[in-house]
Amino acid sequence: MRRLPRTNASPSFTSDVLRAVRLDVAEKRPARLSWRAAAAFAMAACLVIVVHAAVLHHARQQRIAELRAERQSIAAELETVKQSATTSEPVVVLESDDGTRVIVDLSDDGAAAQPSKVIY
Repeated sequence: MRRLPRTNASPSFTSDVLRAVRLDVAEKRPARLSWRAAAAFAMAACLVIVVHAAVLHHARQQRIAELRAERQSIAAELETVKQSATTSEPVVVLESDDGTRVIVDLSDDGAAAQPSKVIY
């Protein structure tokens, strides 16, 4: 390299190089901006999906809690009905289409079934 003749740059060399660098940077900037926009959109989409999943999970948990409470209420009511059925007196209710109702008390073990009350 020492043997090669030294050349001098033209007066516009510096401005030409700076102009080319600016053009190169300007061409690359929109590409970086579009990548940034795509990344921002992806982050926003992920955020929306995560929030939506959290809301659905909360609603599901709340529905499960409501169903458990309803199940406990029904179980308590069933237990009350079972206790009522075992402690009530054995009767048979006969009703006709014209509204006549006969209630037969079957609590006497050996006695014949007799109407205990007739309601018209």
